[in-house]
Amino acid sequence: MHKKMIFLSVLFIIFFILSGCTSIENVEMPDKSIFYKTSYGIVSGITDGDTLTLETGERVRLLGINAPEKKQHLYEEATERLRELVEGKNVTLQTDFDQTDRYDRLLRYVFVEGVFVNEILVREGLAAIYIVPPNDLSLIHI
Repeated sequence: MHKKMIFLSVLFIIFFILSGCTSIENVEMPDKSIFYKTSYGIVSGITDGDTLTLETGERVRLLGINAPEKKQHLYEEATERLRELVEGKNVTLQTDFDQTDRYDRLLRYVFVEGVFVNEILVREGLAAIYIVPPNDLSLIHI
């Protein structure tokens, strides 16, 4: 048992030393920002607490959050709050990596006059953070 502990300790030390020999600075990361775009629209309707419809007829699912579904606690409140925040207003729509979901809804972060609507719903307890990789919220440019 003692020999096994010494062996594992030495192995750990060697790994620790070798891990310091590489530098992330030398790794060239691709510029993903070319995939992320900003667009604008006017909200014509609300489906629920995380889905809206634009005047163009396009449906938009708010990225990074999940609001209650019908018959769930706070469904009505989340839906009404989203309506208050965006219905009839000009919105800024920011993409992340995924552009659409399996229901062909646009996946977007939504802003009204620079205010991050997705975040408001979470802060007010009307939605939960729900990030599906490779989306990650880090590329919001407003």
